[in-house]
Amino acid sequence: MNNRVGRFWRTIKYLKPIQLRYQFYHRLRKIGGRNITISDVEERVRAIHKPPSIDWLPAQKSYAEGEFHFLNQSKKFERSINWNFPDFGKLWTYHLNYFDYLMQPEMDKETGLHIIRDFIDNEQQITVGLEAYPTSLRIFNWIKFSLRHNINASSVNQSLYQQLQLLQGNIEYHLLGNHLWENGCALLAGGLYFDESKILELAKEILQEQLAEQILEDGGHFERSPMYHQLLLHRLLDCYHLLSIHPEENEDLGKLIGNAIEKMTGWLQNITFRNGSIPRVNDAVNGWSPETGQLINYGERLGLNIADILLGESGYRMIRGVDYEWLIDVGDIGPDYIPGHAHSDTFSFVLHVHEKPVIVDTGVSTYEECDRRVNERATAAHNTVKVGNKEQTEVWKSFRVGRRARVTRCREESNFIDAEHNGYRHLGLTHRRIFKWASGGLFVKDFITGKKSRMSTAFLHFHPNVEVEERGEFIYADHIKLAFRGYEDISINDYDYASGFNQLMAARVVEIKFRDELETRLIL
Repeated sequence: MNNRVGRFWRTIKYLKPIQLRYQFYHRLRKIGGRNITISDVEERVRAIHKPPSIDWLPAQKSYAEGEFHFLNQSKKFERSINWNFPDFGKLWTYHLNYFDYLMQPEMDKETGLHIIRDFIDNEQQITVGLEAYPTSLRIFNWIKFSLRHNINASSVNQSLYQQLQLLQGNIEYHLLGNHLWENGCALLAGGLYFDESKILELAKEILQEQLAEQILEDGGHFERSPMYHQLLLHRLLDCYHLLSIHPEENEDLGKLIGNAIEKMTGWLQNITFRNGSIPRVNDAVNGWSPETGQLINYGERLGLNIADILLGESGYRMIRGVDYEWLIDVGDIGPDYIPGHAHSDTFSFVLHVHEKPVIVDTGVSTYEECDRRVNERATAAHNTVKVGNKEQTEVWKSFRVGRRARVTRCREESNFIDAEHNGYRHLGLTHRRIFKWASGGLFVKDFITGKKSRMSTAFLHFHPNVEVEERGEFIYADHIKLAFRGYEDISINDYDYASGFNQLMAARVVEIKFRDELETRLIL
């Protein structure tokens, strides 16, 4: 019980006062039985229909002939759609209510309107879909779809305006982070669409504050997930697109968002592998967000540039050789007050050779509250070091973090990085890791220093397509040879690689047990 109380305190002590205040507020509303419903509004909906100069980015296909496909799970609704469908978990229901599928190339005007009207007909029964986050995404998608097809239907406009009112009363100040960003973007889209100055002013207030807070000096998003970075950059591009329709009225905000886009695009270009994929670090999967190339092209069509910046504050470093790309994490896990998408992965790394993944992050297959979710965020799921059975960062439940590792020192030169973190300070220990790259290969050296010697384990997770075998003193991973010095035992084991949500593949992990020091050499 004491451990649970301590973990809870180590989690909530980092929250901002505004989060605690609104957490309390939302719980009181639930206790009081106040259900969120859409109220009637005066008939003063004034939709502005000026078509955009260029088309929106297409969404991936997730709807066809009554069947919805999200997160590698499909459901066909024979008649009316069950907008509260619970069988595949809350995230699947969220996707159903986002309406991203309105922007897929195959979606025609009549089919899209039919789905929108089904939602409107069932508004009073909808629960999860009326939460602020899915409402924010749905508002934006309905507006984009209406502008694309020149729709000016009173029932759609009325519902949109009501949803904007609902969002205004339920802004996610209890969560902040990417949720508040999405709230602000939706309010901006709605304020422009309906020419509502009060909504627009609230949107400007949120976005001006959050862009300054959430975009790091090197252009990375402060939650440090490349996937969410892509999603949020996409939303900013859409905001800039809408603002470009009325540039004379919102010049300052347009410049602010344009500068943010150029910085974020610069970071994303630096972090993306040559094959176009992103590192699947923290909560990140391929195929959920627009690809880097699509986002760069979208920005260019809007007349924006890519900022020339170096990776820094986000903690990621991309080392590129002729035949390899080595992504190294030497940063803190994320903002203290919203680390829900963070993993226990300090000093982990990912390696591509000849544009193919070799050493990988184990990935994410679920956001549900379960052992699988905790294990995918844990230290042993990453290419770093675990001391005994202790976590370097205390991840728990679906999105919670208690004690967290901090990088206390980081020295960088042209061919090496030397860093320390204090994730094992409660054991009286420090983990130091040196990364070095040279013509002879890649080198990693680990030091566990402190009160007394303890058995530690270093992990190397390989992509499912990589064959791993032990031959004599070396381990071979396809054409890569791995050599170790200072180990006590080496084993090759099986693990489940998350190739996507609800999708696992068999793969191999090398576990190296050592005391105090370990040297790993990767000969390419």
